[in-house]
This record gives sequence, C-alpha cells and structure tokens, in this order.
Amino acid sequence: MLLRLSPSELSRHAVDLEKRAIQLVIDEGKEINRGKMLNILRKSPPDSTPLQTAQLLQPKHE
Repeated sequence: MLLRLSPSELSRHAVDLEKRAIQLVIDEGKEINRGKMLNILRKSPPDSTPLQTAQLLQPKHE
C-alpha cells in the first residue's frame, strides 16, 4: 500500500500516524491517572483473600 503513495501522500500518512500516536499517549496517561485515583494497582495485604480484595474495591453504601 505505501509503495503506491506519492511523496506528499506518504508525508500526510506520516503526519496522521504521528497525531494518532500522540493521542494514544494522551489517552494512556489519562487511564494511568484514573488507575492511580482508583488505587487499582495497590498491593493487597499478604493475608487477604480475593473476596476481601473485591470487597475493598466495591463502593460503600451508607
């Protein structure tokens, strides 16, 4: 496919890929921040069971 493109089309394609890569980095950063805010990557205490860990992640109903 790329072999058939003119130099200007190749340049346009490269710019589009770069924009897409930048957007992916931005989106990944947002997801990492979201994970930090939700404390998803927190290490579980060694004596906790999966059920206890799941209960910690559920919202509290008061």
